[in-house]
Amino acid sequence: MSDEVVQIIVVAAVVGFTGGLALVGGSVVFTAFATTAALTAAAVMAVSIAFMPKPPSLDLGSFATTLKDRQQTFKQPITSRKIVYGNIKVGGPLIYVTSTDKSGVANSYLHMIVLHASHEIQSFGSWFIDGNEITLDQIANGANGGNVNAGDYKDLVRINPKLGSATQSADSDLISEAPDGEWDTAHTLSGIAYTYVRFEYNADAFQSIPSLSTAIFGKKIYDPRNTNTVYSANSALVLRDYLTSDLGMGISANFIDDASVITASNVCDEDVSLAEGGTEKRYETHGMIDTDIMPSKNISDILSSMHGNLVYSNGKFKMTAGTTKTAVLSIDENDFVGSVSINPRMSRRDNFNAVKGQFISVDNNYQPTDYPFVTSTVFQNEDNGEQIFRELNLPMTKSTSMAQRLAKIGLYRQRQPLQFSSTHNLSVLGLDVGDIASITFAKYGWSGKQFEVISWSFGLGEQLAINIAWKEYADSVYSWTTTEQQVIADAPNTNLPNAFNILPPSNLVAVETLTTTRDGRGVQSLVTVTFNIALDAFATYYEVQYKDSTSDVYISLGQNSATKVEILDLAPATYNIRVRSISTIGSKSVFVSLNKEVLGLADAPTAMTNLNIEGNGGFAFLQWDRSTDLDVRVGGKIEIRHQNVTNGATWITSTLVDDSKTGMDTSAMVPLRAGTYLLKFVDSSGSKQVNATSVVTEGLTILNFSTSGTVTENPNFTGTKANLYKDDSNRLGLTSTGQLDSQSDFDAIPIFDLIGSLNTSGTYTFANTLDLSSSKRCRLQASTTMDIFLAQDLVDLRTANINTWEDFDGTSGGAVGNIELYYRSSSDNSSYSAYKKFTSVEEQNRYFQFKAIFSTQDPAYSVRASTMVVTASII
Repeated sequence: MSDEVVQIIVVAAVVGFTGGLALVGGSVVFTAFATTAALTAAAVMAVSIAFMPKPPSLDLGSFATTLKDRQQTFKQPITSRKIVYGNIKVGGPLIYVTSTDKSGVANSYLHMIVLHASHEIQSFGSWFIDGNEITLDQIANGANGGNVNAGDYKDLVRINPKLGSATQSADSDLISEAPDGEWDTAHTLSGIAYTYVRFEYNADAFQSIPSLSTAIFGKKIYDPRNTNTVYSANSALVLRDYLTSDLGMGISANFIDDASVITASNVCDEDVSLAEGGTEKRYETHGMIDTDIMPSKNISDILSSMHGNLVYSNGKFKMTAGTTKTAVLSIDENDFVGSVSINPRMSRRDNFNAVKGQFISVDNNYQPTDYPFVTSTVFQNEDNGEQIFRELNLPMTKSTSMAQRLAKIGLYRQRQPLQFSSTHNLSVLGLDVGDIASITFAKYGWSGKQFEVISWSFGLGEQLAINIAWKEYADSVYSWTTTEQQVIADAPNTNLPNAFNILPPSNLVAVETLTTTRDGRGVQSLVTVTFNIALDAFATYYEVQYKDSTSDVYISLGQNSATKVEILDLAPATYNIRVRSISTIGSKSVFVSLNKEVLGLADAPTAMTNLNIEGNGGFAFLQWDRSTDLDVRVGGKIEIRHQNVTNGATWITSTLVDDSKTGMDTSAMVPLRAGTYLLKFVDSSGSKQVNATSVVTEGLTILNFSTSGTVTENPNFTGTKANLYKDDSNRLGLTSTGQLDSQSDFDAIPIFDLIGSLNTSGTYTFANTLDLSSSKRCRLQASTTMDIFLAQDLVDLRTANINTWEDFDGTSGGAVGNIELYYRSSSDNSSYSAYKKFTSVEEQNRYFQFKAIFSTQDPAYSVRASTMVVTASII
């Protein structure tokens, strides 16, 4: 049997991309002699291609085969391998998902691995999370991966890419963070390009498990022109790679006609001018090949990007790219044998005069996008004015100008309708499928008319002949000028609103007021936040958030449709307040923000108005307008002080007269004394109005008083002192609790008279007494000149709440102290009454004794008296 000669009929075929625009799939039958063992895989492959059905006219289904993988992350237990050529956006299968904790909070991190290509790629361009792009400059280490440090996903996402080299190592971050044993150094995924991504849970950023895709520059491919294996989108080189790749057809390079590959590659690399300026390569392939798709479909998709043909002839695969051709042979009537069958017109079903379709637009987020129609008024007139469209989709073309050129080639090639078949002698043996011949045939009026070989085969008749199918050819099919290109902005060709991108509300305003509580707690602050609705039909709800400006965490007030929100009882601080729109599907707008300083109950009351005084006997009747501040009227009070001067009186040099009047009061009865009365509103938190409201009186009455006796203690202050001392300026003041002997650092002593903390109270018993010589009805009036000063400027020494401090830097002092005078009386100078506080009092008796009590509310401040006098007056 080994010597037996058998005849093997091997069908040589052309596989071409036409989209139904031109003849394809013609075959040539030739005779070869070999043993049965010599039937090579390449021959079987050729036979299988030959008997595959004619590639259908491409439609949207061409995109659907890989659109899921281009755009989405998907989970699938078994999936085919993918080959990525050129620059495209890809998703891919999700092969690993786990969650881990953060600081004790369960499921804070989501870890995912998404595969993009079953081979090594050139590089990653950017990533898309739920359609939102993350560029390389937003990642800590750029192409080497790391945390996202800018944009909407700042500090929420980590992206670690792997190019798919055969020697790549497992991701160290995932190894260290994955649950024990789930991912280790053996999980290298060598030879696979993938992305490891970690998401930190954030309800605002992620409404569901995120979907990840990436724009990549795909496979490195072999170039027979220089024997280099580098990244390229050259369509001819892409086709060669698919034919020879283990992931593709797996055909030995011995069966590839590299001379035709080089010629086609050079055509693809030609520069073509663009209407907007610059150039682009004539043909490029940008797309994904799914190994689960029939090879004929994948080959057709690649050929679509260069309007090329693939031929298996004489034991090798040959390819061409769409371009003008030169006739390789001239023939005439003498080269014909037998009859000629002519088909001068195409059928009505196959006729068209306009082309439309889609390509993959980079500027439209790698989505299928319509390229401008390619039409011809000449062809339309030939068809009686009827415009007839044919759809030509280009699943591996990403340039609108390239798509228009390919569409024009398809249209103009189809408008060369003349076809014929004929039988020839062996003079045409040198022709191959795709070659051009110049034909002269007087009977048909052809003189050097060019035709393209569509198919040929040996004729098995009485003599050896060659059967050829011809199609009319014209160079004009491939002509192109920039004036033919329609420049368009690759963008979504729809004005429909985007449900995932909604507008925020506007005119955000925050106003602070005070309000009373219903539960009897008193007064609290109220911040009312208002805003205008978003001018967006998808905006259904609004969410207001706020935080102290020093905090990192916002407090949400929930989601509702109201445009007014109230925030109660905020402590005094500066707050960041923001609001956003939310749609029914959970999409959120950007925030609109403002900063609001909230004073709360610490805000100083409004100054008292319309204060006046009326003298009546020995009393002064003070009147004023009721406070306009709620926290004064509820829980507040009025403080009344007096200084025995009619000009230049100050709050800190005056003495307290009364602080028992409620904030609702509008009048008070006090002893009538010459000098100045000073009043302040005090709110429920202890805050006082900034500047006192004052009124001056001469202290005159209708009665004619005369001085009966005066007790003066200054300047010597020789009376009994408890927690008091007299300084070098003859002023009486509070002493400190420290002792000089206990001080270790004399340089640190601010005032030697006052070491350590101040005593907060002290008592001075007058050295002098008053004897009226007989029991008389008299008026006693106290007069003290005092001041309050900052003795020790140390915050730690202050015990009062900070919002009650009237002075922070010690320059002006505060009315935090007082000197109160007391008297007691006796008729026999031996048995005295109890001490009673007074400023002006009428009493019937002979003997009187006096004392003064010094006090301060803040141990950093001391109270001093420079004069202390009691005058007794009688009528």
